[in-house]
Amino acid sequence: MNLKELLFGSKQSNADRDLVADLRARAEEGDAHSQNELGRAFFLGLFGLAKNEVESVKWYLKAAEQNDPTAQYNLGWRYADGRGVAMDKAEAVKWYRKAAEQNQPDAQAHLGYCYYTGTGVAKDWAEAYKWEDLARAQGRHGLTKTIIARLEKKLTADQIAKGQKLSSEFKTAVIANGQRAR
Repeated sequence: MNLKELLFGSKQSNADRDLVADLRARAEEGDAHSQNELGRAFFLGLFGLAKNEVESVKWYLKAAEQNDPTAQYNLGWRYADGRGVAMDKAEAVKWYRKAAEQNQPDAQAHLGYCYYTGTGVAKDWAEAYKWEDLARAQGRHGLTKTIIARLEKKLTADQIAKGQKLSSEFKTAVIANGQRAR
């Protein structure tokens, strides 16, 4: 087996077959985490599986409908880029929001970007600041840091204060509900 086969799954070992069988069994029993992982395996072609974006979306959706925030984020991403499903920016925002409201930092960053650019949702820089600030507080940097810096140059002091207030209110609600960063 060469490195390409090992990384991208053109051949499936017995161990991979067993792992996929166990993962699929748990996913079919309704375990949301297993459904999301099976979706990821199909999307990336892991464990010797052939890449199959449509099958990936099927499993992400099953987990997302059970309120799994990572699956909701993954499903949003698939709608955003049209891989495995028809591109639908508004549907992407819907799934990003569901995950972001459960404190999923990647979803918060993507939702913030959507508000920043007006992609799938009306442009709202205070809302963009809120979601990007929340993602940054959980260690998301890179583009999040860049967007916040750009927003701070474009927004008035009152708009920044509004974004910070929205972020603070969300953090307070998360703490009150006993949630924590993912």
